[in-house]
Order: sequence, then structure tokens, then C-alpha cells
Amino acid sequence: EFCAKGGIDAAAFQSKLSEQLATYPEAALRVQFNLLGSHDTARLLTVAGNDARRARLAMTFLFAWPGAPVIYYGDEVGLDGGKDPACRKTFPWDPKKQDAATLAHVRALGKLRSAERTLRRGTTRFLLAQGKASVFVREAERGEPGRPVLCVLNAADSSTTLRIPLSGLSGVPHRLLGEGRVSIEGTELLVELAPYEGTFVGLGGPAGTK
Repeated sequence: EFCAKGGIDAAAFQSKLSEQLATYPEAALRVQFNLLGSHDTARLLTVAGNDARRARLAMTFLFAWPGAPVIYYGDEVGLDGGKDPACRKTFPWDPKKQDAATLAHVRALGKLRSAERTLRRGTTRFLLAQGKASVFVREAERGEPGRPVLCVLNAADSSTTLRIPLSGLSGVPHRLLGEGRVSIEGTELLVELAPYEGTFVGLGGPAGTK
């Protein structure tokens, strides 16, 4: 509803996510089978109104959230389709029929998830819910390696520069996805985002890979 459809705002989005975090024990959260589409549902791209930007935004969230991110075959190349059986199309092996931008995005997300230990094992804390902008941070548990990584989501149809309260976080910001500007002014992190764009921002030193 938040990323793909735009049916709810960031406050409602984070409320639902907070409910999930409070419902399941930590051990269960870390091994959740998280997916955005399956053989029983309409394709992600179709749910997103055939807007690949919205579909990629949802995938960005998926790779930042606790649990195992799961991609239903074909979603990584922009395969569309309604409910069963339309969601079970054969895979488009011809590269000319694939969405190269979405494929590159999913590959980048996979590499980041592998490189940033906190995206796999860190705790989760919300930093901002403002209109259609949602920000949360994955942080290493005490004594564990890994730098803080923020997931910044803009589900609006316009560009924005978010001012995110650092709330105890520190370190030099590094944008890990996309090309918009990131900087720190006082106690706020500034992040530029295009319409329906999401990104990761790492704070401090290199990624923890243990």
C-alpha cells in the first residue's frame, strides 16, 4: 500500500511495521520469508500500476527489512501479470524483453545486503515519518560489527530533500544506492530523492561483513 500503491502515508506504514516488530520474537523476525509477490498473487509490477519506479521502491524496502528477502521469478526483470494464472507467465529470457534498470537495481540490492551486516542482523529503529517519506535505521547490536545503515523511502510523485534527525547516530554519510546528494547539517542528515525513489545511507566506516 505504501510503496506500490500509495494508498497510505508514512505514519500508517510505520504503524503497521511496528505492529509486526512487536508481534513476533526476534528469532522469528530474522528468518521471516519476506516476499512481495508469489504464484498466488498479482505481479508486483501490476500491483504498482505498471510503474517500475514504485516496484523498485518496494524492493528497496524488502532488502532493508528484517528477514529473508525473496524475489518471485520474473519480478527482477519487470514481468507483469494479474492474479493466478496470469502471474505464472514464463520467464522472458530475451534480454530485449527485460527491464534492465530493475534487474540492475535488484542486483545492487543483493550486493548491499551481502556487504552490510546490519541489513541482515541489525536491530530496527524508525527515524522519520513525514507525508509519503519513511526512514528507518538498521543498527548493529552492542558488541557486534557493522555500521548503521538507513533505509530512506520517498513514496511521493515529486522530488524531495529529506531532513532526517540523526537521533544519536553519527559518522560520515555514504550514499550506497543511487546518485542524489547526502550531507549532514547540525543534527540532521539531508538526503535528495527522486519521485518514488529509495536509497540506503551508511554512516561511518566500511561495511561489516562477518
